[in-house]
Amino acid sequence: MARDFSRAFYQSKEWRQTSRAYMTSKNYVCERCGGVGEICHHRKYLNPSNINDPYITLSFDNLE
Repeated sequence: MARDFSRAFYQSKEWRQTSRAYMTSKNYVCERCGGVGEICHHRKYLNPSNINDPYITLSFDNLE
């Protein structure tokens, strides 16, 4: 569940497109367990000071 500061981000068109593209690029295989991937995670957690940084929020380098 998204925290208040990140709720709008997780509902944004940009996040939905990025998350979908990343999951597709990984064939919906979870990088942690090898099972079916159902959700895209950020490696570096989002916080109020980085929520507007696209290198943190939308970069494939920060997703798993």
